[in-house]
Amino acid sequence: MSLSELLFGLVAVILGLALTHIAAAVQKLLHAGPNVRWAPEPVLLTAIVLLLIVTVWINQWSLRAITHITTFLTILQVLKMLSVYVAAASTLPERVEPGKPLDLSVHYDETRWLTFGALITAVALFFANSVLQVHAVGGDLRSLVSWFLGPVIFLTLIFVRWRPYNLVALVFLLLWYGYEAWPIDLTS
Repeated sequence: MSLSELLFGLVAVILGLALTHIAAAVQKLLHAGPNVRWAPEPVLLTAIVLLLIVTVWINQWSLRAITHITTFLTILQVLKMLSVYVAAASTLPERVEPGKPLDLSVHYDETRWLTFGALITAVALFFANSVLQVHAVGGDLRSLVSWFLGPVIFLTLIFVRWRPYNLVALVFLLLWYGYEAWPIDLTS
């Protein structure tokens, strides 16, 4: 087993659990049927988190040539993935009580500090990891915008409850992260 396989196994478990959590939450919401009052904000947020999970997983391919691993960098890797997991686990409600009405916009408002806080933490940890490993932090404007734009918008979404702003910001973030992820192309 190579070092990259060792590290990727751990990453795959955490990201797999995040995807499973989202899938289970969606299944429960769909099963609850008419008792769920859907809202676009948590759906958009879930799409953003799904996109980030897939992008993070694909980007693990860049670590396939690692020849050195430390406990500190492994812990940092785990913390990065756990912050993504926390974001995934808080986008949709975990509990759906049969026969009880559930308003997803209320869930979004009640968990915004946790979800966006986890996303800010994730980006900060990914940035710290990039700085420590001296890669992926380019000097071009686009990469700097990528590192700082998301967390700034996430921070405003914690405090700004005006629904039109939330919708526009979430659509923008989904488009931005999609634009960032679109050119990713893996070759062996």
